[in-house]
Amino acid sequence: MLRIKPQGYSLRKDFVEKNSLEDLPENCYVVRAFFNSVFYTTPTPNDPPYVNVGDEVEKSTTLCLLEAQKCYNEIHLDDLPDFHDLGKERGKILKVCKPNGSEVQKDEWLFLVELLD
Repeated sequence: MLRIKPQGYSLRKDFVEKNSLEDLPENCYVVRAFFNSVFYTTPTPNDPPYVNVGDEVEKSTTLCLLEAQKCYNEIHLDDLPDFHDLGKERGKILKVCKPNGSEVQKDEWLFLVELLD
């Protein structure tokens, strides 16, 4: 997970343009791929997405599936490396960074989440 705090943190202009991250809230966190995989926003092709932009989610809410070698891994806020240290219980989905079915590399951005009190 990459923690971004706009005050005192400078993003390179080309990085911001590439990722469309001009205006990040104070408590904005990035959920990244833990390994090379296929990113799924839905449990099956005909089901609705696990989460949508604007949804408020609990730490145990499934955000997506990451599939590698036919093994499907549910990803939750609780799975973020330092989530327990933050003392937060929920968040709001600000952006889904990749389309359903995309191949993603380790550390690619999957979601922008505003952590809520």
